[in-house]
Amino acid sequence: MRSAFKQHICHKRLALIGMLFVFAFVMNGASASKTEDVLEIPFLKSRGTLLNSTEEKVPLELRKFLQKGWTIRSYQYGDLSGRKTRDVAIVLAKNAHVDDVSDAADERKLIVAMRGADGKLHKEVDASNLVFNGAQPQYGSPDVSIEQGCVILHQNGGTRLRTSELIRLKRSKGYWCVASVTSRAFDYLTLGSDDYTSTTMRDFCTGIVQATLEKKHKVIQRQEYIQVYAPERQRLPSGEWKAPDVVLNQRTNLEQGAESWRGPTDLSATIKAMHNGTELTLLVSVRDDDVQPNDRVELLERTKKSEPADLDVSKVTWFDQVLMPTERTRTMIPGGYQEKLVYDLREPPFEERNPCENGPTEKAMYFPLKVTIYDTDKGSQAIKVLSPSRSARGSAAMGGIMLLWGVRALPPKVSEVDLGQPGNLHDDVIDIPSWFEF
Repeated sequence: MRSAFKQHICHKRLALIGMLFVFAFVMNGASASKTEDVLEIPFLKSRGTLLNSTEEKVPLELRKFLQKGWTIRSYQYGDLSGRKTRDVAIVLAKNAHVDDVSDAADERKLIVAMRGADGKLHKEVDASNLVFNGAQPQYGSPDVSIEQGCVILHQNGGTRLRTSELIRLKRSKGYWCVASVTSRAFDYLTLGSDDYTSTTMRDFCTGIVQATLEKKHKVIQRQEYIQVYAPERQRLPSGEWKAPDVVLNQRTNLEQGAESWRGPTDLSATIKAMHNGTELTLLVSVRDDDVQPNDRVELLERTKKSEPADLDVSKVTWFDQVLMPTERTRTMIPGGYQEKLVYDLREPPFEERNPCENGPTEKAMYFPLKVTIYDTDKGSQAIKVLSPSRSARGSAAMGGIMLLWGVRALPPKVSEVDLGQPGNLHDDVIDIPSWFEF
């Protein structure tokens, strides 16, 4: 009897301890959830293997990529060849200092190695220019993953103005290139009040840019447009254009006359751009089944005509001014015509940001210019206007032209791009409100 009573008391005590444990766990989870709701850091996500300690074991075959003072911070195996091989991407850190609140390192770099016919890993990418260096307080070390044959580098940076980015690298035409960059920027001190967050995805293979501006986790502006990139080259021989074609062949690419558009043979175009430090050259091929004398290609500079007192971007009015080329050549081609236009980079609006005698002031320079194609048909007064400032979703965003220094081709080679430092290819997304004026 006494033994049964003791068992009963013991069971009750165990049940009570279990209930207290569950209660504490639930309260702790609720507290954590509440903290996350308040601070909800809108970082982008990756799926790489991130090592929480520099002492964690790594596969033996990866240790050959280590030098004295270096440790592996993130790695992932995956197929990068399309032949079901077990390739690998690695983020290394030199003199890493890891604790509960920070993950600092003197230097970081990305290694990509592919498995050869001998079954061993052979290094193809060794790049420190893509990875953030220094301390990474509170939000972790850069990590890496492999998805759909591409290497995805994920990293966060900044103190008050914080950025989170995913860099997608792929192997194209025998070299590794930066295929796209997705960036997210937000002001840490205004989270919970203004709570503005901008997200921009730049696809360097197509020129398409997708951007959103959020306030309190609700999208208040969404834009999709085509960016015209002009890589640098010492000479501009025909047939050696190093940027992807900007293709305009949809009804939503028309700023005017969309209702009378009969299809790509009526009006469509491809745009190529390149510069040599002193001249910007555009090559525009236009499909037009009825070429008229007034049909033409123009480069327009967009400037503000008026700005409302409440700074509402949607109420800004603009003035478009035609820039006169120093050279214009037209060639008739089957189904339309081709125009080559040359502009002097020592003249407005380029000269203030491009002092050619001293070299460029930035690695990437954005100009609010748009290539515009005007088309008229015989016997009609209607004018159709084609421009990359409109997109497949009908956004009236400005695409503009971005001149690149050091980058010889698009998509750019890994060795030619410095995305982890100021003056990178996507730093125009950081100034959140003013960026959406274009």
